[in-house]
Amino acid sequence: MKKKGIAVVLLAALILTLLCGCSTDLSMTLNADGTGSVKQTVLIEKEYTEGDGVTLDETFTYEDVTVDGKAYKKGTKSVTFSSVNAIPDMDGYQLAFDENSFYMRNAEESDVSGEAATGMTSEEFKEIYQYNCTITFPYEVKKTNGTIQPDQKTVVWDCDQMYENANCWAVFTDVPTDASIPAPKITGAKNNGYYKKNITVKVDSDTVIDTFSVNGNAVGAGSCLITQEGKQKVSCTDINGKTTTISFVMDQTKPTVKGVANGKTYTGAKTIKFSDKYGIKSATLNGKKISSGKVVSKKGSYKLVVTDKAGNKSIIKFKITSK
Repeated sequence: MKKKGIAVVLLAALILTLLCGCSTDLSMTLNADGTGSVKQTVLIEKEYTEGDGVTLDETFTYEDVTVDGKAYKKGTKSVTFSSVNAIPDMDGYQLAFDENSFYMRNAEESDVSGEAATGMTSEEFKEIYQYNCTITFPYEVKKTNGTIQPDQKTVVWDCDQMYENANCWAVFTDVPTDASIPAPKITGAKNNGYYKKNITVKVDSDTVIDTFSVNGNAVGAGSCLITQEGKQKVSCTDINGKTTTISFVMDQTKPTVKGVANGKTYTGAKTIKFSDKYGIKSATLNGKKISSGKVVSKKGSYKLVVTDKAGNKSIIKFKITSK
């Protein structure tokens, strides 16, 4: 079974509008035919449920509980489902399950911003929001990025694992880990390329993706929109440990030109200098190639075009009236 894309930072199946003093536990049982049941339990510090504009999900049943001397609202909900694609409260997530493997990922595009999809740092996220996901499968688990329980069929993913690995997967046979399976492919950008527009990178793999990152940050979607300027490093590793990495530059800034300015008229010689943080591809003066430091003294009209490696252009028209 071919799997495309990347698994994500798994947030709670129940997404609440408040992220203060919260914890969520999801316990799921999957049957071989794809049917199953899921129980969600959420604990919310009671003081945060009494503020203006706070609305609790009415599909849960709530009770007041005390944990370690602190008052909470405890909400529970249990449902059954007819297939993994019909699990309630999983809109926006893509799940796949068969006799070989299981994985869960976000089906929406992620935007890399230097922080995870939550907009918080790793430590901030773990401190205020605790999440655990437990799934019992009908098959013995051979390999996973969660923690296999003593029955060998149950796996637990906790908040730390889900944040750092940005992925939930389990393998039940040795087939998906066949050494002949090629390394993942990264599309949307080329190694050592230069780009001046935002780009979307995707990953194709013949087996389960373990980790996917941009500049060391785990990203969480089937594709990743890269908008930041600068050097980019995209890396993807599958469950066989095979890794594909590409590096490229996102450059949306025009080259810097000194010595002459657009629309200006000069008397006497001018020295033209130009530079770009990520490199100059070409520079022409009235269609002829020049190098930085070019001295222009002849009377006339001039058009300077400086292009960087990403294709950004600085175009300057100026005149010299006399020597």
